Amino acid sequence: MHDIIPFPFPTAAQFEVSQSELELYKEKFTRQERQLKEAKDKQAAIHTELQDKKKQEAGIEKVLPKKRKDLQKSESELKVVEETFEKLTRQLREGRGRVEEARSALESHKKRGQVLECLMQQRDAGNIPGICGRLVSVFGKGSTPP
Repeated sequence: MHDIIPFPFPTAAQFEVSQSELELYKEKFTRQERQLKEAKDKQAAIHTELQDKKKQEAGIEKVLPKKRKDLQKSESELKVVEETFEKLTRQLREGRGRVEEARSALESHKKRGQVLECLMQQRDAGNIPGICGRLVSVFGKGSTPP
């Protein structure tokens, strides 16, 4: 007949050791499954973010040429405005100079008129007997008062 090989049954200590090893393997497996799930979730999030970035990039690339044209247009308008500003500033400076010259001439004319008026008052009062008639000969055109 056949020889029956006795099946060795583990002892209680061996069973407990095997049970502990099994628990450790289960914990390790669970931990690795959790890490794998987290990695997959992270990969999905990164993939979604990448897709969003690509869409944004495509949108930017679509708008970029128009924005560049707008920038060039704005720069040329700025140049025109700066030139106009310089021209107007120069005209203002020249206008102020003319106003100052006119004011100075008016003051000079005013003083000459005051001198003439004073001379006429003195003549009328009789203090200057030698002045009579028109004073054009004294203060002729282009001459200055004494």
